[in-house]
Amino acid sequence: NGLVHQQTGSVAGKIHLSGYLPDSTRISSTALPTLDPDILLIFSDFGGVFGTGETALSGVNGTVMIGNDLTADSLSFAFGDQHFIINAAMRNFIPWIAGLPGMMQITGNVHADRLFPAMFAGADDDTTMKKGKTMNIFPSDVTAEMKLSADSIFFMGFRAADFTSKLDYRPYVFNFSDIKAAGLEGTLA
Repeated sequence: NGLVHQQTGSVAGKIHLSGYLPDSTRISSTALPTLDPDILLIFSDFGGVFGTGETALSGVNGTVMIGNDLTADSLSFAFGDQHFIINAAMRNFIPWIAGLPGMMQITGNVHADRLFPAMFAGADDDTTMKKGKTMNIFPSDVTAEMKLSADSIFFMGFRAADFTSKLDYRPYVFNFSDIKAAGLEGTLA
């Protein structure tokens, strides 16, 4: 099994690693912090099916820079029937990927043309159940402060427009605040 199947478009950029390579011929994620990564990836209409074929992205455009942190600059893509634009920073990303102790801190903005929250819960019925297992949506080593917006949001048969919210995540707890949307012939807040 490869990482990406049915690839379209292109990814260009540079990858610069410096340091001592591990004894094996394969570089694992645990070696990344010692190799001082400096990575720039530029996506141009990139797409593909990832992993076992359950995650498909298309129309990926924008820039991702990875050092100790990961920064996404105007990264746009389609997932399902949703189109996203992300401007975000993931601080302490490389140590987190390597499994080292410490917190990854995510900040930024996410905008969608339309948002279907049920897709992220792992089912079509707004639950976190999938094949008899619950998804781990509560990582213990991540914090996040994000601004979310969508032209339209669809939730349990309800549709609203001009959705905005702040998302604050601390281990095991999601807080949504300053939620606003247009619906039911008025403004919901």
